[in-house]
Amino acid sequence: VFVQAAACAETLAALFTNRGTMGSFRAVAAALCCFLLPIAVAQQAGTSKEEAHVPINLWTCTKAGGCTAAQTSITMDAQWRWTHDKQSQNCLTSKDAKWEAADAPDGKTAAANCAIEGMPLDDYATTYGVTTVPGGVKLNFVNGQSVGSRLYMMEDESTYKMFKLLNKEFTFDVDVSTLECG
Repeated sequence: VFVQAAACAETLAALFTNRGTMGSFRAVAAALCCFLLPIAVAQQAGTSKEEAHVPINLWTCTKAGGCTAAQTSITMDAQWRWTHDKQSQNCLTSKDAKWEAADAPDGKTAAANCAIEGMPLDDYATTYGVTTVPGGVKLNFVNGQSVGSRLYMMEDESTYKMFKLLNKEFTFDVDVSTLECG
């Protein structure tokens, strides 16, 4: 990280000194990258639980070609995962989900001291109420003490799916037969 920070500082100095037509823009962009770089490389990955993604079909339909299914998967947002220190103690308080002062007095210390765990398939269903059903997934809003879930579709094992929806539709079905009135 320190070698990268030094290289960033040299690049920034050159960009701010030799500003051309796009020099200011490039300098600001480089500055943002330099400040975000240490954050991006500092995240700790847990080793207690194996990461798994819930399989799902993504259907793409066109007027000319009809509908085709592609096998993909979904993953749970980091906010719903176990965040713990090296002694397997929670880094977030259970009452209000704030950082424990001893482990995380600031962001840099939290990144060094705390790890975000993987999520095995059975945790999706038992803890968060995310289960597969024919043609998709079912989400329980309240599942025991867990409320809600935020899921991301995956392009591959390590990349989120980016949807480009210009001049396209994005549809999904919601079963409202068991919802309360109001």
